[in-house]
Amino acid sequence: ASNQSGPMSKDDKQNLSKALSGFANASGGILIWGVKATEVKDSPDVAQKLMPIKNLKRFITDLNTLSPQLVSPFLENVSHKPILEAGHSDTGYVITFIPEGGNEPHMATGANLQRYYCRTSSTFMKMSHAMVADRFNRIAKPDLRLCFSYLPAGHGMKARIMIGIVNMGLAIARYPAITFGPRFSIPIGQCYLIPWSLDAVPMVSIEMQNGQVFQGREQLVLHPKTMLSFLRWEERLPTDRQAQIFTDFEVFASGYYRKSFAYTRLGDVIDAAPGFKIGKEARRDSIVLAEIEQP
Repeated sequence: ASNQSGPMSKDDKQNLSKALSGFANASGGILIWGVKATEVKDSPDVAQKLMPIKNLKRFITDLNTLSPQLVSPFLENVSHKPILEAGHSDTGYVITFIPEGGNEPHMATGANLQRYYCRTSSTFMKMSHAMVADRFNRIAKPDLRLCFSYLPAGHGMKARIMIGIVNMGLAIARYPAITFGPRFSIPIGQCYLIPWSLDAVPMVSIEMQNGQVFQGREQLVLHPKTMLSFLRWEERLPTDRQAQIFTDFEVFASGYYRKSFAYTRLGDVIDAAPGFKIGKEARRDSIVLAEIEQP
């Protein structure tokens, strides 16, 4: 923060505007406010020292107010999380999360900017006309995530967790399918298939030769911002709220493929009821096995 205090300065607003545009036009990103970063011998910016922000509540208020104004079209789900300095109630740092934008490019609308930016390596680069035109011509795509919902016991039913996939993208997912493993998998043997959802088929993925694929029938599509439950887990369900639920998975749709590792805690799934909880994700090669406990 330029003045190391709220309210935000003109330079802070310019930096925020560029970041909103640049990260949205790339794959999303994170800003940490309150750290001095400078170039060292022509290398990318390197964190040098902490510079906590005073009047932090005002600074965050400005961030929340200005984030929708400093990029066009505005971005949903931009968030600003305060980190208080030890022993202080209004001094500290802010972590700003900027998600990947949608199908169209996002323009920085800060004072004297009115340009499109893209994050490349360690800088925000002005996008050329060709790059902007390419963004406008991009085809919307689905974005499938693994999710969990909790139903308490009642009406003769045991407590259960519904396992499903949700389409967070902007396009219909046609012929969705998912497979679990090979290193970690939810206890499929303790689950029941939900009728009129995905079918278990004798098909295996290249990575999981002994696995099982759950796939949608020809007429099944998953519309944007909709969720489909396909497994009901109620046998030997964990009871400890701290119990971890996690799995490797591959998810497919027409023209779409992604593999990841998703994890959450039972307590988070219960607290999300009557809604659902999207599992946090990590690259499989970055998983610290010591941090994952078997359910």
